Amino acid sequence: TSSDLRFTKILVGILSFGLFGGIFLQPFFNNYVALIPAYAISKYYIWTFVTASFTDVDFFVGFLSIVFVALSGPLIEPQFLQSRFLRFLRFVVLCANVTLLMV
Repeated sequence: TSSDLRFTKILVGILSFGLFGGIFLQPFFNNYVALIPAYAISKYYIWTFVTASFTDVDFFVGFLSIVFVALSGPLIEPQFLQSRFLRFLRFVVLCANVTLLMV
């Protein structure tokens, strides 16, 4: 039902906001939200390890991410339940961003 997909709708909204901010609010938005190693380490912007995965500066890639989440979320979220889906997403986001920072 619609209430079962609440997290998917929230995630689509966050991705949409990240795409809008990444394209139209540069460089201010990206300095505080995107994963920039110089800022994440030297200025202690630790939250960028989480927020960077929800920000995009390329319209096509960002739009594809939103479409993918909107289409796959209704299939995945009922199987995982919201709490497990959130834990899975948090694990993937943190692992990807820490790996990206180390490379």
